[in-house]
Parts: sequence; C-alpha cells; structure tokens
Amino acid sequence: MLPLSTPHGLRRRAVVPALLAGALTLLGLRAPCAAQPAPAAPPDRAALERLCARGNGSACREAGVAFAEGRGGARDEAHAVALFRRACARRDHGGCYNLATMLDDGRGVAADPARAAPLYTLACSFGDAAACNRLGLLFQDGRGVARDEAAAVLRFGQACFGGGGAGCYNLAGMYEDGRGVARDEALAARHYQDACNRGCTAGCTGLGRLHDAGRGVPRNPEFALALFRQACDGHDLLGCVNLGALYEAGRGVAADPAAAATLYQQACDAHEVQGCGALGRLYDTGRGVSADPARAAALYRQACDAGRHAMCLNLGQLYESGRGVATDLAAATALFRRACAHDVGAGCAALAAAHETGRGVPADAARALQLYEQVCQAGDADGCLRGAAMLTAGRAVPADPPRLARLYQGACNHGSLAGCSNLGRMYDEGAGVAANPALATALYQRACNGGFLWACCNLGAMLSAGRGGPRNPPMAVALFQQACSQGEMLGCSHLGVMTERGTGVTADPAAAAALFRQACAGGVSAACEHLARLCRDGVTGACAPR
Repeated sequence: MLPLSTPHGLRRRAVVPALLAGALTLLGLRAPCAAQPAPAAPPDRAALERLCARGNGSACREAGVAFAEGRGGARDEAHAVALFRRACARRDHGGCYNLATMLDDGRGVAADPARAAPLYTLACSFGDAAACNRLGLLFQDGRGVARDEAAAVLRFGQACFGGGGAGCYNLAGMYEDGRGVARDEALAARHYQDACNRGCTAGCTGLGRLHDAGRGVPRNPEFALALFRQACDGHDLLGCVNLGALYEAGRGVAADPAAAATLYQQACDAHEVQGCGALGRLYDTGRGVSADPARAAALYRQACDAGRHAMCLNLGQLYESGRGVATDLAAATALFRRACAHDVGAGCAALAAAHETGRGVPADAARALQLYEQVCQAGDADGCLRGAAMLTAGRAVPADPPRLARLYQGACNHGSLAGCSNLGRMYDEGAGVAANPALATALYQRACNGGFLWACCNLGAMLSAGRGGPRNPPMAVALFQQACSQGEMLGCSHLGVMTERGTGVTADPAAAAALFRQACAGGVSAACEHLARLCRDGVTGACAPR
C-alpha cells in the first residue's frame, strides 16, 4: 500500500526536564515518525485511472494517493476520496485505509471518524499495522467510537507486532502512563526500542527520556544523548529539543548552552513550538545567547499561542516585570489565568499571588487562598505554605485551624520539612487539632532527619520532657547540640538550659552562660532573660558586656 505523504498516528511524549523560568518540564503533543520518501518519478495518473476503471483496486488506490498528494499533477483531495472509495469497494484494504484517513482527518470530505472506524477495522483485520494504530488512536481519544483505553492498547499491540513502529511507540506510551494497562516503564522502554529499531525516530526520543531519568531502565544520560542525536538526525524535532536540553543542563555531555540554542532554533524553525519555548528561556536568561527579553517574549508568545501553556506563564512574568515588553499587570494576570486553566501549577500560584496582592486584578484573599489550595493539592509544597501563611497571618481570611492543618499536611506530603515541622507543632500544642504528642514527635523527627533544625529543637524539647514517648535527656542534649553547632540559636538556648540544670549533661553554669550569650546575640529573647538571671546570681562570665 502506498501511504499518504504526511504520516499520522503518534502522540508526542514529554521533553526531558530542562531549565525553565517558572517550570521544569515541557508538555507533550503529537509527533510523526520519520516521513517516508516519495517515489522519485511522478505517477502516470491517466494510466492508473484507466486501470482503475477496469476494476483494478490497487490502481484506484495509487491514483488516489497521487491526487491526494499532488504528485503527477494538481492536488485534488475530493477526487482522491472518490478513488479510495472505488479501491475499497474492490476489496483493496489499502484503499480502505486511505479512505479512512481522509475521513478521519477531514481531507477532501467532511471529517467523520465514526465512518473511518469500521474502515480502519477492516484494514487492520488484513494485518495493516498503520490501520490498527490509527484505530487505536480513535479508541484512545473516543473519536467516532466509545473511549476505551484497553481497546486502544489492543490495537496498538496489533500494530506493533505487525511491524508498525508507530504502533510500538503508542503502545510504549500507554505502558509508560499506565493507561488501559498496568503501568510498566520497563516494558515501555522495550516498545520504544522496538519503535526506534523500526525507523520511528520518535521511539528513540521516548527511550532516551527513560534512560535520562532512569525510569524502567538504568539511568544513562550518555546513552540518552546518543538516542536523542539519532532521533534529531532522523528529523524527530522533539529529539532535537531533548538533545538541546542535555547540552543546556550538561547531562551526559559537557554543558554547552550555545549548542542547545542551535538545536532549539532548529526545532523552532521547523515549527516545533517546544523548541521555540526553550529558545525563549535562553534569550530570557542570556544563556548561550545574548540576553534579549524582547526576543524571549516573542518566542514565548509563539509557543503560548500554539498551546504550550507553561510558556504563557513565562510570558506573563515578562509582562509583570516589564522585561522585553511594556509592564502590563492585567495582561500578565490574563496569561497566568490561561496557564492555570490548563493545569500549569506555577500559573495558578502566580494567579493566586496576583489576587493576594491586587496586582493586575482586584485583591481577593478568598480566591487567592482557594488557588493556593488548588496548587497544594496538585503537589506544589510552596503553594501549601503560601496558603498557610495567609491563614496564620490573618490576611483578610478568617482563622481556620483545620484548613491550616490540611495545608501543612499537604506541604509535608509533598516534601516540605517546614510543613512537617509546623504540622508537628499544631499536634504538639493541640492548636486547632486534637493534641497528639506521638504524632508530633514523628513529624518533628521526619523534619529533623531532613536537616530542618527548628524541628530538631522541638523534638529535643519533647524528649527532654517525655512528651510523645519515653523521656530521654541525653538524646535531647544531642539534638540541641546538633542544632546549635549548625547555627540554630534556639538549640543553643535549649542546650544552655540543659547545661545549667545538669540534665542529660554535666552541670556547668559558666558554660550555660556562654550558650545563653550566643543565643541572645542571635535574637532568642528567652536566652537573654536566662543570661540576665545568671548575672544576678553571680555566675562566672554571665555579666560580661553583650
């Protein structure tokens, strides 16, 4: 079967993490496999149509391809559709497939995926891998058929095992995402490898992403680099963008932002807007190119208008700061809103900040808090903490301890040690939640283990008093020493109290005075009071000038 010249039927996967202004990933969209070259000699349309009139189905199909692609004469997609109908009626399954693609894409005929589906099914039943793949996409999207991701997996599998690289690529994506099948990144890697081996350079890109991140395969940025280069050389533009991201970050190769810029420009010039957005970041930051915020703004706009919504956020930040464009807070807010509406979490956070401060939009604390909670639920710990800050500061929103606890819990769940520590304090003090010393201890321990020294101090206080577990003064002393030695003055103050009293450590009032002096100089008012008391009691060194 002669394929149509513009191949369809792949999903673009995500670009590897790159150094974004305001975000760390680029989103995905559709991508072709490497296009097949057209025949060198133009077809004899008249001869093919004569054969078609005599009942030769393959001639009808080949004539249809010639008219659809404008080879051997003017393009006439409507006539191509008629020829494909005749080919299909003569049981030429390739003609059925090409007719289905015209109906699916709305070329030469009104788009009608419901009529395309049975034609794809027929061609697929004859072992046409491309038809199986396109049928899988209909099931995946719910176009012309009921949405059924398990059926999509089945059809992609038929396409892949029938030798179709596009089917292998899409099957890999389903395993990578766990759509219609249990998530299995190792199996996804195998299918990306199959796609790559069969000349589908997008598969090389997909396999490269997994090796770059170490998902389903050993992490190997050097191998990822080679795969991205293979994909880029094979005209997969996302391969070029991913290759640029490695050069920009210096993963698997010496950092070379200028080389990254060249690759991003190559992709952008070929209308791959992820390349445009990445190039915009370089012009924004002056990495690999001379800083040019106006050029960055133009590139961000190009990507934003094409549906790369993270770039809407970046463009909004330029309008907010007046870099490369005239300051326009209303335009910035509109762009933040657009990014947020398309699930760009940082866009929602920027919109929340605008509502909180009244920049470019009327101040609306309730809306700001709602947006911070939305960002928090999406996994952004900073959004959780910013919402919590509004509640604790009473910024035009009423106190709501359970809501505050949920925000701190979200921050803790998403890796914020400050969130764990603050939630621990709420359970420690019973502030707005039922007191739970054991849970407070566990939360303090988690934050302390991560290096959050304020939590180490609170954990030490609990161990010293025997709250939330057995009393353990020596361990408390060790925790206070750890915090104090790393510059947390509250730890020095607590250690001073233990040293003065001889709790968990040998009593030494003079050493305690030195610790109180250190903490007092660091801004701990309680330490200043302890020091003044020791001075009144005549402890050696307590009354020296502060």
